Amino acid sequence: MPSSKKTPRRRLFFALWPTQAEQQRLAAEFGARIAASRGRAIPPANLHVTLAFLGGVEEARFAAVTRSAATVAAEPVTLSFDQLEIWPRAHVLCLTARTPVPLARLVEGLRFNLLNEQFEIRSEEEYRPHVTLARDVKGRGVREPIAPIAWRFEDFALVQSRPGPSGSQYEVIERWPLAR
Repeated sequence: MPSSKKTPRRRLFFALWPTQAEQQRLAAEFGARIAASRGRAIPPANLHVTLAFLGGVEEARFAAVTRSAATVAAEPVTLSFDQLEIWPRAHVLCLTARTPVPLARLVEGLRFNLLNEQFEIRSEEEYRPHVTLARDVKGRGVREPIAPIAWRFEDFALVQSRPGPSGSQYEVIERWPLAR
């Protein structure tokens, strides 16, 4: 009789990972807006900018994931978040930024390498850098300018999402420098 055991999977994504101080600053600065959204606040330690979402990856494919990242050629990235938005279809409150050329190259390089390694990536969607502040937000779409918040990234990370009793917990499991 065949085994009904599922192959172990890790829920993975690539991200730009801010410092703890930057995460805490956002949570504090936008706490009132998060509360007003009637959404579920993202824990400060989970605030990040997703580059590519992989979903559940079998352990046997983990080396292909890290290979995809190791060969990406990109330079350091500075993002300037200047809009607070509610995306009604996704039910999220987020900060958004325009996509600078170095970030576009990083995302394109990652997507290309992941596709070459036979991962399914939504490459047809336009990439929009953002930090999700709250989920399950009620209300219609909003786009409000804010005083720009600049984040500079010298590396990017592979992150594992682990379900927990109070929501997902994210753990950075590997980092790659962005060359100068």
